[in-house]
Amino acid sequence: MKHLLAKIVIFFKSRSFLKYIILLIIYALGFSVALINLAEDVQSNVLGTAVGLAVSGIFLYFAKICLSYIEDITKVTDDTNLLKRIYTDDGYLKKVEINGSYCEVMYNEVVDGDNYEFIVKDFPEKVYSLPSFAEENLVDLLKAHDSSYITNADTVRLDDAVIEDGKCTFYLSRSNYFNHLVTNRAVDYLFEGTTLRTIYEYGPTLSSLAESKFSNHVGINGLVFLQDGTMLIPRRKAGATFSKNQITSSIATKLDFPKLEKKECEKPVNPAKQILTKEFLLKGNIIDSLTARLKIPKEVVKTLDLEIRFIGLGQNVYEGGKPQMYFAVKIKNLDRNKYYEFQKKYAQAGKLDIDKCTYLADYKSIKFVKFDKISFKYYNYKTDKKKKITLGYEKSFACNIWHFERRDYKNQMIN
Repeated sequence: MKHLLAKIVIFFKSRSFLKYIILLIIYALGFSVALINLAEDVQSNVLGTAVGLAVSGIFLYFAKICLSYIEDITKVTDDTNLLKRIYTDDGYLKKVEINGSYCEVMYNEVVDGDNYEFIVKDFPEKVYSLPSFAEENLVDLLKAHDSSYITNADTVRLDDAVIEDGKCTFYLSRSNYFNHLVTNRAVDYLFEGTTLRTIYEYGPTLSSLAESKFSNHVGINGLVFLQDGTMLIPRRKAGATFSKNQITSSIATKLDFPKLEKKECEKPVNPAKQILTKEFLLKGNIIDSLTARLKIPKEVVKTLDLEIRFIGLGQNVYEGGKPQMYFAVKIKNLDRNKYYEFQKKYAQAGKLDIDKCTYLADYKSIKFVKFDKISFKYYNYKTDKKKKITLGYEKSFACNIWHFERRDYKNQMIN
């Protein structure tokens, strides 16, 4: 009981979108019950004041819910036409085509994953510092995320990607998630009459990775296909830090650190102090994400026949040049029915997650539609019959498709 009460208290102290809905309902119900049970003379005396207070309170909670709904676009614009006017380099505008439909996104390709030999140089002792303006306004910038669940953690920063003589060298260092929240993830948040984009990334081109003033931790996006070509598409919850209620790539997360096995009589080691390898950057982190993001048990992941392709890296123009690595993954020995079982067990365990659900989608049915939406058919886990749905999508998901659609091995993965 004590643990349950603690969870309830933590929930109502959080910035969850659902919390404000529940409080609004409780407030309205409580007021209605109290008013009904008051004596007639008391009702007549306090009715005017009570109604005024109640309406004010309800309005405030309603306003909070509305602000939560639009929070994403107040801190990072999704207006492609606006960004086209800021960044006039034609190379940034990408036409993403799939199954006879298309959309346009702003994206700066830095590396094509099929063309280079890769080298990783990691400097874990090198730590990013916020530019002075962001540091001085840290508290105000964090207010951009008032309706989101936020927490801090070490992150891997991409300092540069240098291409020379057919080789591409990735230079890595460290930052943290709060630095990300007050730079890349709040680039269009208006405060003190200005925005970080206006100060640091005002165009007509983006700063290079080497010159960027932002936290720029490495984002990982991967399209994951099952044995029969079904693609896994997660959908974020309303309280996610970004892309609320939208679909994302199968894997859409920050680059994490390799898990350290704890040994007896050994002092705890900070995972961020590890030196990251090329093997982990281009393969190991994807394997870890199959459990962390797609809920495939670790013991099962070890038995999977995986084809992992690094297909490109670029800068997300919407988030002020944040680096994103893109992958395509085929699981050759996992079918839909087995994946249904993993999802069911995870749901029964009642674990918290940033995702509302994961759709098992027919890639050949995916189409971009008007108003920044995407439609596709997915398999219902109870009947295994296809249903159609239309949802908003994360821009980086479209960039992942842009990279994937140009691959010679695309048909091998979707069939």
